[in-house]
Amino acid sequence: MIRIHCPGRGALRKLKQLSSTLLWMTTCPSYRSASCSLLHYESTRWKPCNTSQARRRPLSTSRPLQAQDQSSHITAQVSNTVTKPQTTVQKAAGLTSNTITRSDTSMAPVDFKLATAGDYDELMSISHGLFNGTDYLPFIYHSWLKDHRRHMFVAKSEGKIVAFESYLLVDDGETAVMQGIRVAPWARGRGFSVQIHKFCLDTLRSNHPRVRRIRLAQSEHLTPHLVKDFRVLHTKAVVGVILQLDKLEEAMKLLEARLHRGGHPNNCTVLEPVEVFKLFDASEIVEALLPKNILVQSWLPLTPVRSNLEMLFESNIVWFYSEEHTVNCPLKCPNTPSASDKYNTRSSPSLSPSLPTSSAGFLSLGTPPYPVPWGDNTYYFDIDLFGVEVESAKHHILEQFKLCTRGLPAGGSILCFMIAEESLRTELHRWCQGLTPYRHISELIIRDMDF
Repeated sequence: MIRIHCPGRGALRKLKQLSSTLLWMTTCPSYRSASCSLLHYESTRWKPCNTSQARRRPLSTSRPLQAQDQSSHITAQVSNTVTKPQTTVQKAAGLTSNTITRSDTSMAPVDFKLATAGDYDELMSISHGLFNGTDYLPFIYHSWLKDHRRHMFVAKSEGKIVAFESYLLVDDGETAVMQGIRVAPWARGRGFSVQIHKFCLDTLRSNHPRVRRIRLAQSEHLTPHLVKDFRVLHTKAVVGVILQLDKLEEAMKLLEARLHRGGHPNNCTVLEPVEVFKLFDASEIVEALLPKNILVQSWLPLTPVRSNLEMLFESNIVWFYSEEHTVNCPLKCPNTPSASDKYNTRSSPSLSPSLPTSSAGFLSLGTPPYPVPWGDNTYYFDIDLFGVEVESAKHHILEQFKLCTRGLPAGGSILCFMIAEESLRTELHRWCQGLTPYRHISELIIRDMDF
């Protein structure tokens, strides 16, 4: 029963307001569907009645309430799907079971497990066409499995691999570099990339408490939602060209003819590991050559600490260094095999007799070419450039080409990516005119976030 205690002129107006409110309460679907209490009007104030007087209706939702709790719940399941012994893979990743299942009632359950050699074929089938034919994973996958610093995971839904991601522990275990994320074409748009990325971060947080930051290197095409929490640390230009191996010598002659000879002698030298260590011991050189103190090797962003450099030495990378003004400070280790010996070259640049004292010079890293699915007999070749002097950059590119492309089979192609400071982009494009450009990638973005 509704009681009105408002004698006087305002009684009729208050009665009309109350009637309108009651009409809305009885006709509004959203209000009827909610569990609410009856109200009565007393002394110009709304007061709730005793809820026992009301007939309660259940709250209507689009998904069960418990699904919100289940979506963050992880349970371990014992499985025999991991073929590698627990002592070598699971202990390295800090996992005590073979498969982790994340339940979510809004879609089929997703199982996360350590990637194994047995996953290779299925994983490659979901990677077809990735990165416009420059996917590195087909070549590097088995090497990654053997690296104790790397941890690789696949996500499975309904028994099929739907996503993959890995992380590499670097910087003396204080940084994790995320690499290789991918989602099956038929499973995209369903949140699997976010789920496996979150799973990797959760695993890092629980199993590697020393990790303080997450880092990644991406092209301009990476999905924005995966990097929304990252800050941009540095950006580099990517200049790509496509060369036919049987016409490589002709292309090199074209580039050599465009060099500016005056004042820029070719003094590129191959550095041995001991010389690389000494180079990065010089803080003024590191500061000048490495913006934000980041050394990028084939899309792998690292700080130049000793453990990272030792890791790079395992990959047969060619280190070139040049400096116009040097002093006599012998660094050559007579018993150390030279990089030119590793590549069986006859006339490689000389080994460095000294380190610079007057300026930073120029540094380049050449990653040995490896096959990619862009086409038959096609190889991918990264040249990472550090420094801002354009003529030095050109000399380094030519020397890296001469040394690193020897021994490749004739009749194929090579995709070469020159990764340099943004200030060199225009001049490198001009220098490479007449060569077939590769335009799908133009930028390398280094991002990180605190963890």
